[in-house]
Amino acid sequence: MFVDQLEQIDRILTLPQVVAQINELVESRTASASDLHRVIKTDPALSAKILRLVNSAYYGLPGRVGSLEKAVILLGVTAVRNLAIAAGVEQLFRQLRLTGPISGRDLWVHSLAVATASRELAQRAGMAHLEEVFMAGIIHDMGLLAAAQAVPQDFSQVVMVCVGSKQSWKAAETEILGVEHGVAGARLADRWHFPSYLVEMITSHHTWNDLPDASDLAGVIYIADTIAGGLGDGFTLTSQSQVIEPPMLERLGVTEQDVADVWQSLPSYIEELSGHLSV
Repeated sequence: MFVDQLEQIDRILTLPQVVAQINELVESRTASASDLHRVIKTDPALSAKILRLVNSAYYGLPGRVGSLEKAVILLGVTAVRNLAIAAGVEQLFRQLRLTGPISGRDLWVHSLAVATASRELAQRAGMAHLEEVFMAGIIHDMGLLAAAQAVPQDFSQVVMVCVGSKQSWKAAETEILGVEHGVAGARLADRWHFPSYLVEMITSHHTWNDLPDASDLAGVIYIADTIAGGLGDGFTLTSQSQVIEPPMLERLGVTEQDVADVWQSLPSYIEELSGHLSV
């Protein structure tokens, strides 16, 4: 069972080497723009993806950014680190080979949708560090990715059970995999040396409303996850029973109109960002 492999989860799923180096560099708190530029430029494909993203309408920067070094200066070390991680995670999803109705692309499109929606919601809620929110959306379901990589047949069995019945994803994965994807994803994020607030978010993003002390970040991811699931594109099974209630919005400081606006703009954002990340 997948649960028996959790102690080796960082061997099951590894970030591309250059992305891991970037993450470690930024988490060291000593990284400068030139340090980050020196690492990223060793991977021309990654450099090109980051430049495409920086120059996309999604970021809306004035004028075209022609160099990676300028991109780091304009967006900041942390924001560029998060774009690099997004590009690296997309590669992991793309490499998945699954049987059944769910593909690696479906999992990736869902993660990208949650990342985009959560950033937009966080902006409306007046939250700081929007790029950290974006990355939280990218990695919120890393436990699913790890399970699909480690035990693809069991993962596909969970999918088929949930597609063919009203059984919840949580119940199915607990029975077949032996562990919830939030627990597995949090373990992986910890092994990848991500900050503790991201580890907590991964653990609680589906149960945020039942946890009074859970972070607003987990709440934004919950709302974004529900919105993304309702679009019907990508992977929707983990959020199909989730609902957005007025007290949840009040807790986060967003309105029903904010949710409607994000819902309306999300497909175009996903299409644009997917193209730049070569889905």
